[in-house]
Amino acid sequence: MNMGATLKVYYARDYREFIRSKIKENQDSRGYQGRLAEAAGCQRSYFSQVLNSHVNLTADHAAGLCLFWSLDPDETEYFIGLVSLAKAGSPQLRVVFERRLAELRRKDEDLSRRFQKSESLSEGKELYYSTWYFSAIHILTGVPGYQSPKAIAQRLQIPEQLVAEGLKTLEKMGLVIRVRNEWMIGRGDIHLPKGSLFGTIHHVSWRMRVAQHLQLHGDQDGVHYTGIHSLSRQDLLRIKQILLESLENSRKISAASPEEELVCLVCDFFRL
Repeated sequence: MNMGATLKVYYARDYREFIRSKIKENQDSRGYQGRLAEAAGCQRSYFSQVLNSHVNLTADHAAGLCLFWSLDPDETEYFIGLVSLAKAGSPQLRVVFERRLAELRRKDEDLSRRFQKSESLSEGKELYYSTWYFSAIHILTGVPGYQSPKAIAQRLQIPEQLVAEGLKTLEKMGLVIRVRNEWMIGRGDIHLPKGSLFGTIHHVSWRMRVAQHLQLHGDQDGVHYTGIHSLSRQDLLRIKQILLESLENSRKISAASPEEELVCLVCDFFRL
């Protein structure tokens, strides 16, 4: 995403900021600000005052703009909430609106919600997410040439007996299927809800595997980056938006891609 692109509504801290980002995005569209005023149901002079003074939109104005921009229900609630927050007359009321806006931001950041087509693993979570090699074995059975314990063990550099036991466990979960002497992938696209304890274990397990990979192979065959930065809170949110959208796009690409390689994508971005 270009840093000059429209600010996502969830990362706006002021509704005027979001409106200005929309105007900037459509700067080549003649009369765009006038169309916004028309969509809001107010005079152009009033809309100009909103952008350049203390005058505020009403909830009705905000609803008209949300319809014009085709925002979804949660985005609409967030934008109208920003308008209500700007008009709040007491600290107590501001806290109420800020709390709800924070809930909507967290909901948007929940990757499991973005990946709605994937399934949640109902049984066997304790084992599947307890160590990295269960998910590695599981996904590798979908790659041609890795339908036997021996081939999988050689690729992952773990004992063949461990792979054989792992396949039997995955079979009980319905994640792999045995066809004669070959193992095939069953369900492939699964996820954990955000906040799950098993998710934390899964993240830690794979990061330990990344450390092992770097020790054995260095950083020659992948993308490895560590950067410590100081930046504004607004830019922190912008980078977070870029990463979330990139992860969503990479997942879509992976879903439609032929099974030829097994890869690991690990992403960390957090406040220290």
